[in-house]
Amino acid sequence: MLDYFTPFNVTALNDGDVDVGSSGVALLPDEAGSASHPHLMVGAGKEGRIYLLDRDNMGKWQAGSDSQIVFSMAKAIGPLFGNPAYFNKNVYFCGSGDSLKAIALSNGTFVMPPGSKSQTEFDYPGCVPTVSASGTSNGIVWLLEASGTLRAYDASNLATELYDSNQNSARDALGSYVKFTAPTVANGKVYAGTQNSLAVYGLLAASGASLTVANAASGQRGIAAPGSIISIAGSGLAQSTSSATSYPLLTTLADVSVGINGIAAPLYFASPGQLNVQVPFEVSAGSVTVTVTSASRVVGSAALTIASVAPGLFTIEAGHAAVVNQDGTINSASQPAGAATIIAAYLTGFGAVDNPVATGAAAPADPLSRVMNVTATIEGQTASVVFAGLAPGFAGLYQVNILVPQLPPGDHPLQVFAGGVPSNIAPVSIR
Repeated sequence: MLDYFTPFNVTALNDGDVDVGSSGVALLPDEAGSASHPHLMVGAGKEGRIYLLDRDNMGKWQAGSDSQIVFSMAKAIGPLFGNPAYFNKNVYFCGSGDSLKAIALSNGTFVMPPGSKSQTEFDYPGCVPTVSASGTSNGIVWLLEASGTLRAYDASNLATELYDSNQNSARDALGSYVKFTAPTVANGKVYAGTQNSLAVYGLLAASGASLTVANAASGQRGIAAPGSIISIAGSGLAQSTSSATSYPLLTTLADVSVGINGIAAPLYFASPGQLNVQVPFEVSAGSVTVTVTSASRVVGSAALTIASVAPGLFTIEAGHAAVVNQDGTINSASQPAGAATIIAAYLTGFGAVDNPVATGAAAPADPLSRVMNVTATIEGQTASVVFAGLAPGFAGLYQVNILVPQLPPGDHPLQVFAGGVPSNIAPVSIR
C-alpha cells in the first residue's frame, strides 16, 4: 500500500453503521484540479459527508478533523449508496432521501451550496447518476430510481427534468428495478437493466417523418388495390418488432396502428423500419392518405393511389417467382415444373372477389373467392389460368394456378395480368 485516507471519525462511523463502504470514488480529470492539487478524486458515504482527495497525497488519518485533505463537509448530501458522476467541473450526487445535487468545482475545491438540485427527492437507496453529452455541451444526467423510473435532467440546471419513463407508461414504462444500478449510455441510446430485461431507450422519429408505401410483392410505389398487401418503410415506425400470429389480423401490433383514409388497416408485421399492412377492402378508389401512429403519436403519413387492381408477383431467393409446383415443391432451378403441369403463383393486388372476405380475415377454401379476367404468360407465350383468387388460409394473398406450356428447359419469365394490368416479371423454372 502506497497511500490511504481514513476519516477522522472512523470509529463513530463504524459504530453507527454510517461508514464510507456504501459507495466508491470517482476519479476526476485534470481540468477539475488546481496547481497545488492537480489530480483529484471524490467520494462520500452513509454519513452524507463528501470528501475531495488529492490522489498524489491522500492524507492518511488525522485526529480531530479532515483538514489535511482538500475538502470535507458533513451533511452535504443524503447517505450515498453509489458513485457520484462528473461533467464540466460539476460533481453530481444522489443521496438517499435527498435530491440529485450538482456541486461545482473551482480552483480545485468544491463551491457550496450546490449550484442546482432536482425537485424530486429519492427514497432509499437514492440513485447512481450517469452523464451523457456531446463534448462539453448538451449534458444530460440519467438515473434509475427505486420506483422503477428512468429520469433525465438538464446537467446545467437539475431543476429542469427533461424526461421520465412514466410520462408515456404504455410505451416507456421500465418495469422492475434493481437497487444500486446505473443506466449506461452508448451510441445515442440509454440502456437500463431491470430484474428481468434490458430496456433500451432512444430518440423517436420526428412527427411527419418521410414514409414510403409500396406493393409488398412488386415493390411498385404509390399504388395499391383494396385488399392487397403493402409495405411501409421509414424510421421509428415501431419501438419493437412483432409479427401477427393468427387470423383475423389485428389493427394494432407492437403499439403501432395504420389508418388509410381513416380506416384501420390490419398488420402482418411491425418493426422500427418497416410495416406490412393489408389495405382494407372498404377503401375507395382514388387518392388516399396513409397515416402511421406509434404509441398514440403520429409518426408520419404518405399519399397512396387506390386502383381497382395493382397486381404484384411475390418473389423468393434470387428474385425467383414465388411458385409452388404441382407436387407441392417450391419451384427453383433444382426443382423445375414439368410442361403440362399446374403451378401456383402467389401475388397480391387483385382487388375485389366474387365471395367477399372480411378485411384481415383468412380466405376460406369453401367457397373459394375468385377473381375474373386474369391471364398469364410464360416467355411471352399464353399460359392457361385454371384458377385465380384469394389463397385459402391467408389474408390479402392471391393464388393463380397456371398450366405450364411446352417450353425448352430452363428459367422463363412469368407475368400475370389482372384486367389487362401487368404484374412485375420474375423467372419460373421449367424442365
